[in-house]
Amino acid sequence: MQRRFQFRLRSLFLLLTLAAVALAIGNRISNLRKRRDYHRMMSIPTFQHFLINADDPDEQKRVADEMESLWKEREHHDALADEYDRATWRPWMIVDEHESPHGDGARKRRQ
Repeated sequence: MQRRFQFRLRSLFLLLTLAAVALAIGNRISNLRKRRDYHRMMSIPTFQHFLINADDPDEQKRVADEMESLWKEREHHDALADEYDRATWRPWMIVDEHESPHGDGARKRRQ
């Protein structure tokens, strides 16, 4: 008497494929959350290292320019964190870190 297998090879391959896709999506979401957390942390302003000599106008201008630059960088990281947060719910979404997200990207779509 010949014994028949309980599952067909096609069913096993289908199950293996579904498991691989589920693991890949889980890994992608985990990676997106790590990047979101990194950019959220980088968006916290740190102006503690600015000690201003109030009598020197050149020093005041330099510090003001540096603070403005840091503020723009903070906005950039904040926008990227928002993009990565949206991407965790849509894992197929591609986030381009080199594109300025507060230009034509994230800020415009949110309005």
